[in-house]
Amino acid sequence: PSAARGRTLNSVAWAWASGTLLTVLLAWVVLSVTAEDDEADAGGGKGGHPLPVPWRRLVLVTSMPVVLAACVLPCVTESPSWLLAHGRRSKAKRVLRHMDSVNRGGALHHL
Repeated sequence: PSAARGRTLNSVAWAWASGTLLTVLLAWVVLSVTAEDDEADAGGGKGGHPLPVPWRRLVLVTSMPVVLAACVLPCVTESPSWLLAHGRRSKAKRVLRHMDSVNRGGALHHL
């Protein structure tokens, strides 16, 4: 709805800005911890790190949200409007009933 458009776009902008700052903070933490580990291991020969190059640790840490989202994706149902558009009326009703029950509603008793 147009009444919520500004608020919605503002929240999306804040989400992107927050994600960017979080990535920078994670890089600072991961790379500084890796540098400290490398300095501590410098006198003892090979460090034996499972991820010896600092950027590999950073890639591993920053890719975790995508991995978690991919694991959850099979549990996400299609939207009722998509189901209706593709002729799956009974599935759309089930999804709407489930949404109603999760939201403690009683608005869909007529379906």
